[in-house]
Amino acid sequence: MERDLNRIIMKYRNLKESSSYPYEIHEKDSLNTRNRKKTAKQEFENLKQEIISHSNSKDLPNKYKRQVQEAIEILLDYAQKSKTGLPLDRNQFFSIRNFVYGKFMRAILDAIKLYFTVNSPTFYYSADSDFDEKEIREILENFKTNLSKSKFNTYFELEDFVDDYVAKIRELWKKENSRITVGA
Repeated sequence: MERDLNRIIMKYRNLKESSSYPYEIHEKDSLNTRNRKKTAKQEFENLKQEIISHSNSKDLPNKYKRQVQEAIEILLDYAQKSKTGLPLDRNQFFSIRNFVYGKFMRAILDAIKLYFTVNSPTFYYSADSDFDEKEIREILENFKTNLSKSKFNTYFELEDFVDDYVAKIRELWKKENSRITVGA
């Protein structure tokens, strides 16, 4: 039963993280698109109801909370200069500017949906990088502190809490992108 619930949570989070969430239907949408959005929205609501009906255990949010805590610990370890003294590479060898923030976000989002494992991403460091990890470390430290102090009665309370911190990282990413664009 626990494995089934974990699969349901993973499906639910995948739908929530999909590009079309919250499945708003617009007049300009084709009939096919409207139908796909309606179907996705119904599936999303059904999965949410399944989580509610299966989550009689008060321990469910604590299980996922531990996952998120472990992910934050891993990320805090990465969010410092490597043992060689090199800073994190901003782009992580991708053409996406400041993709390092995306890797932090992905590890946290995976922790809220993958109960049996914590994603430990590979980070790249570069002598040419001017990345300053101070702000991301502050967010992660605050996240860690506030998470440990918080009690969650439901998975959805924990999910909202985690999503708020992911939004802070996303905002930092946007701020860094605009800073670099303006400063270029």
